[in-house]
Amino acid sequence: MKKILVMTLASSLFTGMLVGSVEAVVPKAKSACSRAGMTITTSANQKLKCVKVGKKLIWVTLGTVPTPTASPTPTASPTPTASPTPTAS
Repeated sequence: MKKILVMTLASSLFTGMLVGSVEAVVPKAKSACSRAGMTITTSANQKLKCVKVGKKLIWVTLGTVPTPTASPTPTASPTPTASPTPTAS
């Protein structure tokens, strides 16, 4: 029983280290890229394009992407309805 507990703990620690080390690398301007013509948008809303400069492929900043602003949606106001008036007979 103790051996199973130790093996489970060791395997979960090992798996956690593998998953934690596999993270996407966010390219930065003027860093190397792999294929000319690719464009990406970073988490900072910065648009980058891979271009060939001399013999190297590097990321070049194209500018920032505007963040969409949420416009308030109009709410419908209730329209008054006429209520029937009682008639005296």
